[in-house]
Amino acid sequence: MAQTPVTALVRHIKVERASTADGDRLTYHAEVLRMFRGSPRSRLSYIAVVERGESSSLPEGPVLVTLCESGSTLYWPGTGSLFGASPTLLEAAERRAASLDARQTHFELCEE
Repeated sequence: MAQTPVTALVRHIKVERASTADGDRLTYHAEVLRMFRGSPRSRLSYIAVVERGESSSLPEGPVLVTLCESGSTLYWPGTGSLFGASPTLLEAAERRAASLDARQTHFELCEE
């Protein structure tokens, strides 16, 4: 959570795929069930650029997702940024969120 500016418990609603010169651009849309880090919101959308034809299946049930931000665009930083929402993980996320500096501006997983 300290390596990205946005962490939320979400339920994915839909995904859209668009082909680009670099692969496929997936735009995930989700209902926010709880924000742990970042600006409060009830819905969010984020982008993931993947290899052409890579799976775009939606996770079943709520998941904890950590995201990067570029202006008003959220994007997936890569593998290790989406977690099943077990009670133990959510408790740990709540404790970790309480210890983070809200003024932090550098995030290791996000491009500058």
